[in-house]
Amino acid sequence: MLSSYAQEQVRQADAAAQTGRKASAFELLRRIPFADFCELCVETPASTPHLKAIMPQLPSAEVQKRWVGDHGRPLMHRSGNLVRLFELMSWRHRGRSLEDARILDYGCGWGRLLRLLYHKTDLANIYGVDPMPESLRLCKECGVDINLASCDPVPTDLPFGIMNFDFVFSFSVFTHVPLQVAEAILRSVRSRMANDGIAVVTVRSHEFWELRRSTWDSAGVDALIQTHQRNGYAFIPLNTDGLKSEHYGDTTYSRCRFEQLCAACGWNVVDVERDMSEPFQIAMVLAPA
Repeated sequence: MLSSYAQEQVRQADAAAQTGRKASAFELLRRIPFADFCELCVETPASTPHLKAIMPQLPSAEVQKRWVGDHGRPLMHRSGNLVRLFELMSWRHRGRSLEDARILDYGCGWGRLLRLLYHKTDLANIYGVDPMPESLRLCKECGVDINLASCDPVPTDLPFGIMNFDFVFSFSVFTHVPLQVAEAILRSVRSRMANDGIAVVTVRSHEFWELRRSTWDSAGVDALIQTHQRNGYAFIPLNTDGLKSEHYGDTTYSRCRFEQLCAACGWNVVDVERDMSEPFQIAMVLAPA
């Protein structure tokens, strides 16, 4: 439910949308509390039909659950927490908010987090890439109207031409790709970072493997934990009908091993954070070395 502190700005934003002033509508919405903007992303009131027409829509509950394991307002709570964490990291390590920042979501999926950035910066400053055609299709079908492009599963560069980003995040990507893909992503993103920019990527610790013990072979889980403890890294590829994926599965890192990987790719790990609503997504904050 929208708070009374947001209702007048939302009404004005609807009026702006009615006259085709989309940029003005979102500029007005940046003045409302972030929680109210999250509410609008879950459900835009029927009383503001013109605003509803320009707000990104959520995919079906089935699609949300298939990709993330949750849907609707509970998932929006988690998503909002992540964007608040990004904002905190920007203040802590850039000395300013995400306002007017050029932001890239690497591995954007169906736009779960992209849409919340509408509250932080102009739509022209928001970029999303993903190697999966279905991801970009879902973004477009849901009306996520920002700069979207496909990227290679093992990138050597990023799309969008010659530009640098102020803030990059990659949520639940390094938790699924093997070491060589992680290295390729880190190098590609590093080549496009502003000198004072930062990247926030999430990784998993070895405790993650215990979550799989009830559904996987227990001896296999023990082997993955031992591999992690020996190498600071473990990966198991996705196995679909007997075919193993080269580029996707489940991955864990020790803090030391991930910091070594980042250093080899031109990054310093300047912070480590975690949100309690995402206990197995540990945020590593990277700055250009």
